[in-house]
Amino acid sequence: ICYGNKSEMVNLLWFDASGHDHSMPRPNRAETLKIIAAFGVIYLVWGSTYIAIGVAVQGLPPLAMGGLRFLVGGALLYGVLRVAGQPRPRRRDWTRPALAGLFMLLGTGGIVAWAEQRVPTSLAAILMATVPLWMVILHWVGFGGPAPTRRVGFGLLLGVAGVAALCAPAVSRFDAGRVAILAAAPPLWCLGVLVSRGQPDRVSPAMTMAQQMLVGSLGLTAAAALRGELRLAPFLDAPASAWAAALYLLLVGSLGAFCAYAWLLRRVSPAALSTHAFVNPLVAVALAAWLRQRRGLG
Repeated sequence: ICYGNKSEMVNLLWFDASGHDHSMPRPNRAETLKIIAAFGVIYLVWGSTYIAIGVAVQGLPPLAMGGLRFLVGGALLYGVLRVAGQPRPRRRDWTRPALAGLFMLLGTGGIVAWAEQRVPTSLAAILMATVPLWMVILHWVGFGGPAPTRRVGFGLLLGVAGVAALCAPAVSRFDAGRVAILAAAPPLWCLGVLVSRGQPDRVSPAMTMAQQMLVGSLGLTAAAALRGELRLAPFLDAPASAWAAALYLLLVGSLGAFCAYAWLLRRVSPAALSTHAFVNPLVAVALAAWLRQRRGLG
């Protein structure tokens, strides 16, 4: 996927609705390699997490599983950072991470996990491909970003039309209500990303992500309590595959990919960051096909 109108590789990573982002310095070669590596992590890992979520929620309550995942991940990351000497965030430094955690982890994460009990992982991943459209619109309308050019607008609308064409035949075969609610996950994610970008530099990206996970876990746990998910029996009866998937989501999906995402938040434009939504469905669909083939051979 290539954006903008220049041939340099860095242009792929620094695209925004106007074609570039003047508010950020141009990275040097070493920084560019780190950016490419971080994008590779969120492209591949988050594509695989759709499969992991689908496996986990077949045995574990979706919101309670998410609350436990982010509580443990956030607490571990926060503790490691404090032991490493990072200062405790000030009270006013919790506002943006709290909002971002509620939008991204409770809103998007909770909706995706809940929906994947009845909706295929590939459909959930494809619907999340509308993130770039919402990112450009919300950045422009609500956060003072540049207005999209005709070229960008046409490209985004074409992409959304493709998503609609892929999803429309499947809606009638699955829970249409869950699919409709799942469509609210992308704008909630974008709101969280845009809100979190205002965090002061004195708070590291990793600490910001720990804060988001801790607050998001509280929101997910409260929602799980309202749905009656906080019972011990489902956790004791869950198969080993569900626990293995939940462990993967904790160690790789949360501590790994979310930290890479938080690091990128301060180095690339929102629209460039949202390109993961185009790649994650490809990874999810390819991985699902490979797993079905493996099961068939077995």
